[in-house]
Amino acid sequence: MIFCDIQLLIGISLFVSNAWFDKVKAGMGDVMKNNIDRFVIIEHGLIMIIAWVLVHVGKSAIKKSDDKTKHKKMLVFFGIALLLILVSIPWPFRTEVARPLFRWFN
Repeated sequence: MIFCDIQLLIGISLFVSNAWFDKVKAGMGDVMKNNIDRFVIIEHGLIMIIAWVLVHVGKSAIKKSDDKTKHKKMLVFFGIALLLILVSIPWPFRTEVARPLFRWFN
């Protein structure tokens, strides 16, 4: 859970410090027309925040549950969060939003 919190803070700071935030301030019409801008600003950010919420809700649900249902709840909440995180990463094989794994080598 702490790792997710750190990732959220790093992501928000990168979003605000880079040109993505300037594109949002300029207008959402142009952002929604461009596949890469829409993915990074809307889809990636929203799905990652949903995964962050699932991790926190899962953590609190695990604290309140008994030993019999604890592992099942953990699998459901954290499994869905992990699936959302993996779907939201711009992998190199995703042609519409592909980014290299190591940019300094390309």
